Amino acid sequence: MGEMEPADRGVFYSEHVPALWEALIGVFPHTVVYNYIEGGLTEGLQAIVNEGVEGEQRSPGRYTHMLIRNADLTRLPQKGDWVTLGTSVYEVVNVDSMLVDISRLVLQANKEFS
Repeated sequence: MGEMEPADRGVFYSEHVPALWEALIGVFPHTVVYNYIEGGLTEGLQAIVNEGVEGEQRSPGRYTHMLIRNADLTRLPQKGDWVTLGTSVYEVVNVDSMLVDISRLVLQANKEFS
């Protein structure tokens, strides 16, 4: 399987990624409050949440993965921010940005904010 040609990337990013996001958010919808370390927040943020982290063995339930659209925030996500998901509060401990305006966050349950 070869690499995508530049013309294919445009269609992929402009049409397929948004369609995929809408399909996934329709099946796995979560609404969270995203809090910025320097202050301020984004309420009603739509996110795709996956409980647990691959290979997590020592403290199950302590970590969560979350996908968000960068455009839905006032700035790019960063370590030290935190997320309120239901009644739980998670600290952002890792951010992987993707080329498609989506970030994958690793969240750690944080009792300090609870």
